[in-house]
Amino acid sequence: MELVLLMAKSDAWSENGQLLKLGRIRVKLSPNPFAAPASVAQTLQLETAEVQLRAGKSIVRIWGGCNHPVAHLEVQAEHPCNWR
Repeated sequence: MELVLLMAKSDAWSENGQLLKLGRIRVKLSPNPFAAPASVAQTLQLETAEVQLRAGKSIVRIWGGCNHPVAHLEVQAEHPCNWR
C-alpha cells in the first residue's frame, strides 16, 4: 500500500496567483494493512485536525505540525507493518 501526501500552505502563492504544493511524501506500507476488508473509510477529524483511514481493525492517522514543517503518521494494524 502506498500513501501519497501533498504538502501545502495557505500562503504559498505563485506569481500567477496559483496555490502551490510545497512537497510530496510517499509512504509504502508492507504488508498492506487494508488488504482484507472490502471498504476503506477516509474521514477528516476537525477537532484534532487529522485525517483517518479505517478498514476493519486497521487505522492510519495523519496530521501535520502547525508551528513546524512536520507530518505525523500513526499506523494501528492487526499485523506488524514495515514502512519505507
